[in-house]
Amino acid sequence: MDWNNLLNQVIYPAAIGLILVIAGAGLKILASWLKIKAEESKNTLFKSLATSAVGAIEQAATVAEKAGETKWSGEKKKTDAIADVKATATAKGLVVTDAEINKMIESVLGEKKL
Repeated sequence: MDWNNLLNQVIYPAAIGLILVIAGAGLKILASWLKIKAEESKNTLFKSLATSAVGAIEQAATVAEKAGETKWSGEKKKTDAIADVKATATAKGLVVTDAEINKMIESVLGEKKL
């Protein structure tokens, strides 16, 4: 039995095949992990945009009320916050639907203030 021939025809190709399978699986896992991290980053940015918009609208409503204007309705505040989030998200390059914006605004409004 020629060991050199056995190594060249069986062992080396099998080892290379195994390495390629492991590398392929590793790259798939890496791609999945990167997608998850990108989505987390998008969600964090989106939530901070919504939080900022809600805070800005609340502050504007308070200032307007102190200046003698009529009290803003909750629907007006929400509509203004949605428009602000939509404009800012578009400027930042985030692709979000109206339903996602609405849910995020509702979740920010539902959070307890510290």
